[in-house]
Amino acid sequence: MEEQMCIYDVLVDHGNFDKLLQLIDANDGFRTLLVEEEGPYTFFAPTDEAFDDLEKLLATKEMSIMSILSNHELIGKILSHHIVEGELTSDELDSMNTQNITLMDGQSIKVISEDGSIVLGDVNLDEADLTASNGIIQVIDSVMLSDSMEL
Repeated sequence: MEEQMCIYDVLVDHGNFDKLLQLIDANDGFRTLLVEEEGPYTFFAPTDEAFDDLEKLLATKEMSIMSILSNHELIGKILSHHIVEGELTSDELDSMNTQNITLMDGQSIKVISEDGSIVLGDVNLDEADLTASNGIIQVIDSVMLSDSMEL
């Protein structure tokens, strides 16, 4: 039986997470979490397109992804706002309609599920249930930012 890949390797293999992987690679502790820790974790992974949208927002503030990459504290805040301890499948998220989930950074987001779509706060779930040896990846269409992040 083939050994299942960790969350980090699934992201690499998928091919649509280069910008997210740049953030992860710039934060050793988080990279270790996604590679070596047993979990299970649910990682809400924004696509490269989601980061393109973030770039546009940052440009209005005369910032860029490169400025974020040089701020290790901010990288940690962004990444920990995209992960939950425990494994939440799309079916479980679907059944949690109007409930809050607590992210690793201690912030909560509301799950809204209707007509087969799942929304986390104001972010849509695009691709569900990419399985990994240490958890599950839910692909989202935007980078989730908490109110406490100073961008």
